Amino acid sequence: MYAASHASAKRLSTCLWTRRSVHNYVRARSGTGVHARIPLLAGVTFGAEMSRGDRAKQEDAMSVACVTLPCEQLRQNILLHVQSGATRDPWYGWTCDEAGGAELAAQVVWFGCFDGHGGPQVSQLLKEKLHYVFEAADPSMVQDTVQYTRSIGGYFGRFQGGAMERWVQPELLARPPPAARTQEKARTLSELAQFVHGKSSDDMVEAESTTSTSTSATSSTTSATSTAKSVGLERYMALDDDIGPQGAGVPVRHTKRHDVSHMKQACMTMEERATLAWLMMDREVQENEEYLGAGSTASVLLLHSLDVPTQPWYSSEYLALTTIQLGDTRFVLCDAETGQAHPLTQLHHPDEPTELERLSRQGAGVVTDSFGEVRFMGTLANTRSFGDTQTKRYGMTAEPDVHTHILRGSSFAFVVGFSDGISSVMSDQEVVDECRRARHPQDAARRVMKYADDLGSDDNATVICVPLKGWDKRDTAHDHTCSLRNERRSTTDLYRNRRK
Repeated sequence: MYAASHASAKRLSTCLWTRRSVHNYVRARSGTGVHARIPLLAGVTFGAEMSRGDRAKQEDAMSVACVTLPCEQLRQNILLHVQSGATRDPWYGWTCDEAGGAELAAQVVWFGCFDGHGGPQVSQLLKEKLHYVFEAADPSMVQDTVQYTRSIGGYFGRFQGGAMERWVQPELLARPPPAARTQEKARTLSELAQFVHGKSSDDMVEAESTTSTSTSATSSTTSATSTAKSVGLERYMALDDDIGPQGAGVPVRHTKRHDVSHMKQACMTMEERATLAWLMMDREVQENEEYLGAGSTASVLLLHSLDVPTQPWYSSEYLALTTIQLGDTRFVLCDAETGQAHPLTQLHHPDEPTELERLSRQGAGVVTDSFGEVRFMGTLANTRSFGDTQTKRYGMTAEPDVHTHILRGSSFAFVVGFSDGISSVMSDQEVVDECRRARHPQDAARRVMKYADDLGSDDNATVICVPLKGWDKRDTAHDHTCSLRNERRSTTDLYRNRRK
């Protein structure tokens, strides 16, 4: 693929992270001016539960962190999403200085939920690195990222940057011919089908070696594969100490920086930053042989306090809530007064109208299997994901859906996120109603997991319950699904007894 030259190999050995603002706590200041650090721990400030189900491996993952974004970007993100008449709201015209300085006001709390497939490699990578990439994303990285994405060909052959298009210099775009990495390419649709059905990269490499008539050529191929793996891992060696892989003692970058001096007065929107970070992370997956045949969905919740002075998210009256969605992992918001569930994300399934329209332009195959489930390329339940390298040129993309909402924290009780191990057996309202009867967010996550288990869920499952200021009003409304849940529990128990 793209970047096969010596210069590109040198670039691959560098690391992205030069900013080190990511941490596992939230800074806060009391009314008396005392500074405190509030830990981001499950069972303390939020609730989280994970289950392997009946699967051999746990392919789900989650990450919780606090990132720091530029104050001007945060301010512009607020103004971009204000509603009519919002000028009268206290947070209109918010600035970092008024909210307590950049150290406090520029904090954005990150909750990520990742559902891997084909192995846990990609979901674990996202858990460890994605929030770092998101924080460090910069407009100067756009050009190189778009250039690489175009080199995939097929669906991306004429990619102009999507949400990042205003940062792209079209005259510099080119589409270099992809390198001959035969083990990562399916020459026919039958080969593609074999791959997505579970054929491993080792099998494909072995097949290529078998057809070779030269022992020396086989040895060279093996050596090149090993080098590719080690290079792909080297780029993370500078994460902990901000030095290059060779110990040079100077910060290094993952990707080339282009001159964007003509845009210095502008700042990236949240959608642009997320799209850039997601495509950069997807590039990491595609260029590393270790992740061949694997992939992952990703849903991220960002919470930014708009109170003056700034408050922790769970006690903030005004909040900017942003969701970054890729795949079918869900985030749902609970109304404190009515108990209604409000979906914050949409599914990226082949039968969704927007996805069906997008893929139909490419002529990609969307079929219905014998169970009545719609599949992309005959096997994939999602149309957007990290990894799944073999299907990228046919329309699989890592471009996320990004949405921001300005909320009054006291009007909403909590946000709950969950993977398809939960959503496959429970509706959004059932999940919310189970959480509303809990005393603590951790208890809420346990209740949801227990109910899913009672219904016979056998998939990997993850639940994250994030309280908001209206948490204390969560159980005042009517339980909308109480009778339904009781009936479903009873029916499922009877069925299990018959099987015994």
